[in-house]
Amino acid sequence: MEGYFLDETIRGDKDLILRMKRQINQWAATYKIDEFKYLANKIEFGKITYKPEYPAYLRSQLEQRKKKEDNRPYTNQSVPDRIYFSLSQLNIWDPDLPLPKKFIEQTKSFIVPGSQFVKTCHHCSGHGKITCPSCSGEGQVTCSSCKGAGKQQCSSCNGKGNVSNSRSCSNCGGRGRWTTYEDRWNSDLQRHISTPIHNVCDACNATGYRYVTERCTRCRGTGQTSCSNCGGTGKVTCSRCHGHGEIVCPTCEGRKRLYHYLAIDQELSNDTHSIIYINENFEDDFQEFAENWSEIEGKPIFGFSSNGIMRNPVEATHDLYKSVGDIIRKSKSEENSIRRVLFQELKIQRIDTWELEYTFNGKKYRMLFHGDDLEVIPGKSPIFDYSSDLIDSAWGKYDNGNYTAAGRICDRVAKIDTYELRDNVEKLKNDVDEKLQAAYHTGALTGSLVFGVIALFAVYSYCNNYNHVFSYMSFINRTSNWFHDYHTGTQMLLAVVPVFLGYASGAAVGTGFRWRIPGHIPRFMVGLISAVLFTGLFLGIWWIANAIGVTFLATLFVWIVWKIIMVILIIVVLAWNVVSWVWNLIF
Repeated sequence: MEGYFLDETIRGDKDLILRMKRQINQWAATYKIDEFKYLANKIEFGKITYKPEYPAYLRSQLEQRKKKEDNRPYTNQSVPDRIYFSLSQLNIWDPDLPLPKKFIEQTKSFIVPGSQFVKTCHHCSGHGKITCPSCSGEGQVTCSSCKGAGKQQCSSCNGKGNVSNSRSCSNCGGRGRWTTYEDRWNSDLQRHISTPIHNVCDACNATGYRYVTERCTRCRGTGQTSCSNCGGTGKVTCSRCHGHGEIVCPTCEGRKRLYHYLAIDQELSNDTHSIIYINENFEDDFQEFAENWSEIEGKPIFGFSSNGIMRNPVEATHDLYKSVGDIIRKSKSEENSIRRVLFQELKIQRIDTWELEYTFNGKKYRMLFHGDDLEVIPGKSPIFDYSSDLIDSAWGKYDNGNYTAAGRICDRVAKIDTYELRDNVEKLKNDVDEKLQAAYHTGALTGSLVFGVIALFAVYSYCNNYNHVFSYMSFINRTSNWFHDYHTGTQMLLAVVPVFLGYASGAAVGTGFRWRIPGHIPRFMVGLISAVLFTGLFLGIWWIANAIGVTFLATLFVWIVWKIIMVILIIVVLAWNVVSWVWNLIF
């Protein structure tokens, strides 16, 4: 196979070593750890081995067939001699269907020659028309505007039967006021004089007009007028059949006969299986490469295509023989009685990789580079050891109950983000967070419960004795109003919501602080104080909602539910009494 070999030791390639050093320094600089700054200058280079990896991709074009009975309107199609009379006679692979020459995804249906015959339409019995299903053959349907009543609400009076019109005030003649004169004795003039007195009309409040309720002239007080859509008949012409009572048969489209046939649905699809030949120890030492090789673009070195399932084109003595054979066997398992492989294409690529053995502080390591840009796969590097030591230290502090220090170290290691340690770091983070959150949650629960109990008594006293609301909701405070008692109890239930929200918000504060608050008691106090503050905030929102009248909806809901429960209880008691009476009557 052209361009294939397993490994080759590189000696004396100064340019390659220089490029590797540059890549190592760039990679190490991303961690911003002084100890590993210019790491390439601190390590001792050892053996460099060129170890290319070989991913193989096998793409298969699949054809799947399914047989069925079908029909369509008869439009003088040709009808050959019939040789298929039932589906059981048809082998799905017998008909010659068009096959693709390249990879394609599509689904088509094909008529099987020799299966066609013409027959009277079973839906319309050969009439070409059927009774209209919308109007059941009547040609008319119920008017949607008036629901068949023939009447609709009068638009002038909105169905009230009367309208309110303004009329000139008969009391003051439309002036809004009137003047009277009063005779008074004037001592200076030594005679009676008339003094004008201006009176405001109480009947119209000085406006000069009054609203008078009169019978609506349009509907004559009935509140309804004849439906404009149906003219008062309650029926309109059916839009589907246009009043004929029949529609063209949808099965034969009015042709009266059907062209019956057997058909095969052909579904063309393709699938790709892939595998890679991994050098010894790569999978263990370079986990990042072993798990993400499919995302790395390689160089094509081999291609082979065949009709149907291919035979392994790689020689049996070749190292890639088993890998290629595995994906060929996987593709073969996709064939069954209704699906087959039409053709396959095998492509083998090469990912250029170099393995570097080096020493740092007396310890040996291995590093992997791949591609023309020599991208670094560090494996278990000095930075891995550094992160691993931090993780061990964090677990030790976790076991000793020092969750603050463990969380701080965990965040530090998470920023380093060593690939091989991600699962361990994630587990540590979750365990630390669980312990940290316990204190916050306990404090929040304590604060919300203590403050909540006080708040519930305060809500009861407030709603029962004062309950400040806007004037339009003042009826709630009347003890004679049947809503009054329900409202107080309902608001106590509703006050549980702000208390719960206060607990949830107080606990959520801990998610932001995590290990930044040292010690169990400070974390407990943070949760408690946060819960109290948030509970007070949400109770303030409740107070505003109560004053506006929004909480009245909750009272109404509770009242309705209570009445429904009472009705159910009464029905249950009555049913029990009836059953008991019948039982005693019989036995």
